[in-house]
Amino acid sequence: RATPRGRTFTCRSRRHPHRRQLAAPKMESAGEAHKARGNELLKAGSFAEAAEAYGEAIKADASVVAYWSNRSHAVLRSGDAPGALSDADEAVRLKPDWAKAHWRRAQALKELGRPLDAAKACDTSLALATADAEKKEIRKLREVMTSAAAAVALSGWWHGQVSKELGGFMQEFCFLADGELRCCVYGQELTGTYDLRDVEVLLGGELKGGADVRLSGERVPYLFRQKGDDILD
Repeated sequence: RATPRGRTFTCRSRRHPHRRQLAAPKMESAGEAHKARGNELLKAGSFAEAAEAYGEAIKADASVVAYWSNRSHAVLRSGDAPGALSDADEAVRLKPDWAKAHWRRAQALKELGRPLDAAKACDTSLALATADAEKKEIRKLREVMTSAAAAVALSGWWHGQVSKELGGFMQEFCFLADGELRCCVYGQELTGTYDLRDVEVLLGGELKGGADVRLSGERVPYLFRQKGDDILD
């Protein structure tokens, strides 16, 4: 409405009671942008380029554990196992209660030929994991790594005596690669095969499990417990 000439008025705006205020769009951080690019490169199989993108994300914000975890994965796929372990170690330092960080360590240690350490990393990851699918994958790798660790620990010649119930005779076993076996009994050397099963890593890094030995077509089950470099029960 019109006002008398020479007078002024103040116009106050009021919020409409039924009108929502629009929130400002959330801006993606530089780190997240680099991570998203790394994810796309990873899916495309460009592992080295993906690792570089995750590296840029780390430069933007080194406190985000996912950046280190993702780069560990990409670096490992590109063939750099030591670099993958270094990134996984940092992920564990940043978030020690995250199952995936320990899983990344286990994968890197596997490629570095350290099966016992990989099995231990799997144990830690399994204790922290919550999803069934995740636990299944971890258990699968742990089984492979514990068997590999036992094969390394048992490799070479072992000398001992069987129990009195089984004859009390002396025998020697030589566990070779790829499940091959040599056995000396009463001065006669026999060849055969062996399969490791139900291997567990105990406190202190000791190993115990079963070994199915086959000599001359006959299967003989053994139980073992490796207490040190040169003691085998």
